[in-house]
Amino acid sequence: MPHAAALTPTAASARPLTVSVETLRHATLWLMIFGGSIVMIKPSPYEVFGIVAMFTWLCSGGARFYRAMVPIILLMLADMTGATITLLKVMHLPETSMWTAIGWYMVFTAIFFMIVLAENPKRRMDIIVHAYVAGAVLCSAIGILGYFHALPSSDSFLLYGRAKGTFDDPNVFGPFLIFPIVVLIQRLYLDGVMRSWRTVFYLAIMLAGLFLSFSRGAWGHAVASIGLMTLMMLWCARRSPALRSRVVLISIGSLFAVAVLIAILLSFQSVREIFTQRASLDQAYDLGKFGRFNRHWMGFALALEKPIGIGIFQFSPMFGEDTHNSYLNAFMSYGWLGGIMWPCIVILTTIVAWTWCLRPSPWRHYFICVVATFQVVVGEAWVIDIDHWRHVWFLFGAVWGLAIATANYTRTLNAAREPARA
Repeated sequence: MPHAAALTPTAASARPLTVSVETLRHATLWLMIFGGSIVMIKPSPYEVFGIVAMFTWLCSGGARFYRAMVPIILLMLADMTGATITLLKVMHLPETSMWTAIGWYMVFTAIFFMIVLAENPKRRMDIIVHAYVAGAVLCSAIGILGYFHALPSSDSFLLYGRAKGTFDDPNVFGPFLIFPIVVLIQRLYLDGVMRSWRTVFYLAIMLAGLFLSFSRGAWGHAVASIGLMTLMMLWCARRSPALRSRVVLISIGSLFAVAVLIAILLSFQSVREIFTQRASLDQAYDLGKFGRFNRHWMGFALALEKPIGIGIFQFSPMFGEDTHNSYLNAFMSYGWLGGIMWPCIVILTTIVAWTWCLRPSPWRHYFICVVATFQVVVGEAWVIDIDHWRHVWFLFGAVWGLAIATANYTRTLNAAREPARA
């Protein structure tokens, strides 16, 4: 007869499987960020998982507001109020209401990231970066394989012969990759190449995807963001000669490696032909009476006559192309209210970013990457519309969340030093 103890469940086996609230929050956060890499599905996983994540954090008591968030939240809400007022002129037209609703959703995601990163930012940025890199590697690999027709229905991952991965447009696919590229290059600076071969592999995939997007704005954005991050790292390493030397050496080595990667890609005739076309500075849609830059001047002149704008999607029928300028689009699609609020949001966020990003903290390396990417993309906004780019609203929220966390951390350090001084 079996021993009685053998028939009795142990305490360990009887213990129910439990998941902590924080683990559940982190899981939804990971899924939301990863979902941002797949946009060609409507609704995208980012929208679905984002709603789940926000609902989970709100219902589990994970949403804590700080007074410092009030000014930027009010500006964002005022911006979208302008969009809603302008919508009334064109609400009868297809997709205009949905476009405005998505704009409101983007603002709430920015507020969500502020709340999430204002507390426990190091751990939560670890999760965000892990998910972002995973998604970026996936969509880059799909874009590369699609470009070389190594996947079924490869044309689904291309637009005008350019890789777009799992996005709708190469000009969004390319910029999406820049934040994780900046993070991984920084990781090489901090850890060294010999300990980071997986990082080098991931970087190669993302850089190839970025190149094959043939987005000139994304190429410039990447160079400027990496350069800005490198300068910030050199400043932070001013008392560490070893780190400064490693940053300089890896920067030089990275330039050589990227040159080799580009040379390999250019050995393919199809790549070389599109590169020659895209590298030209005299693109037809940039020049002429209704070229991109003339449209900007005409649009700003028209904005002076239209206090509530002309309505969403109405610029292209009037001038032949979209605004390709987020600051102009704010006036056209959001009226004077949105046109004024958008630059205010950018300027205030820039001030906050540079006030706190270089202060010592356990998450300063992440903060540097966020600011380096954010600062360039809001400059790129003069030549492209970024107001519905999901990762841009993440950057807005991350700047504010990390700034608040850094301010709290600095105050705590200063308070701890006061008794010692006394």
